[in-house]
Amino acid sequence: MHRKKKISPKKILYFLLCIILLAYLAVKGWEWYALSRQLEEASRIRDQLQQENQELENQKAALEDPAVIEKKAREDLGLVKQGEVPYVR
Repeated sequence: MHRKKKISPKKILYFLLCIILLAYLAVKGWEWYALSRQLEEASRIRDQLQQENQELENQKAALEDPAVIEKKAREDLGLVKQGEVPYVR
């Protein structure tokens, strides 16, 4: 006849501790993955905002030039200098 092997309480405790440890590591691994994805997204948004900021700085610098201001006033607003005759299309 075969004897049933009795599993000791110590082995059960070790097994349960391993399961708990694996579950803890899985949760922490998932949290790390989610945080790394958020960091990538934040970096992407930061890069976009830096690019947009640079474009706005370039536009600002261009609009500080008197020649550009005059051109915009003439083209966009239809303004003319004193003594000039406006041409209407």
